[in-house]
Amino acid sequence: MLGSLRQDNIIYILNKKDVPSLKTGRVVSVSNPVPRYQTNGFSPNMQAFETVVDIMVETDNGEKTEFKKVPSNLAIYGDSGIVISDSREAMFSEVEAMQSNSRKLIESIDYHKQVIDACDGMLSQLNPSIAKEREYDKRIANLEDMMAEANETMNSKLSELTSLVKKLANK
Repeated sequence: MLGSLRQDNIIYILNKKDVPSLKTGRVVSVSNPVPRYQTNGFSPNMQAFETVVDIMVETDNGEKTEFKKVPSNLAIYGDSGIVISDSREAMFSEVEAMQSNSRKLIESIDYHKQVIDACDGMLSQLNPSIAKEREYDKRIANLEDMMAEANETMNSKLSELTSLVKKLANK
């Protein structure tokens, strides 16, 4: 439990933002547990009894990070793309879950491409002006490709002609 951390305990920090990374650190300090929600008297709500702690961690590279208002009763906690845990097993499970989720997403790419194509067809069917606009865009793209190819051919022929003229001028 994160609330039972003490100075020099090992903690794992998983950054899920951008390119995921895992750091190991040591606890520098842990605050005493305080109620998550400040109450002004009696509150029958059980959330009033939840406690949180602030944890200061120093990673292996000397970087210090403070995690504020961490629920003290959890073994693993994540907020804003950062997950912390004092349990190697809990962090292992978290990384496995993240990897499994990404694999499932990659495996579904072909399906989603088919959905996009099918939706394009349905949208064109529902709104013929979309179909005309897409056809117009295709024609323009084809014309641009043809112009680029013609320009390339013309430059090549011009280069050959220039070279031939230079040869004839040197004779």
